[in-house]
Amino acid sequence: MATKTKLVLSVSETAEVLGVCETTVYRSVRLGRLPYIRIGRNRILIPLAALERMLEIGEGWNDGGVDAAQETAANPSEDA
Repeated sequence: MATKTKLVLSVSETAEVLGVCETTVYRSVRLGRLPYIRIGRNRILIPLAALERMLEIGEGWNDGGVDAAQETAANPSEDA
């Protein structure tokens, strides 16, 4: 029997996969950083293939804040 693979994730599932809160996923959708499909007025689905592509290339998530690598370079630990 063939295994069914989900093509889309709910906002909740996306948040769980990424280890972020749902608000972060909604914000990324609103800002156009995360591709989505809207079903009706309230249902938002995230295409799994688009999410995987974003994770592979590492683009689309920076919200203008300093990422961990930049912060570490700017403030090296005194233990290092």
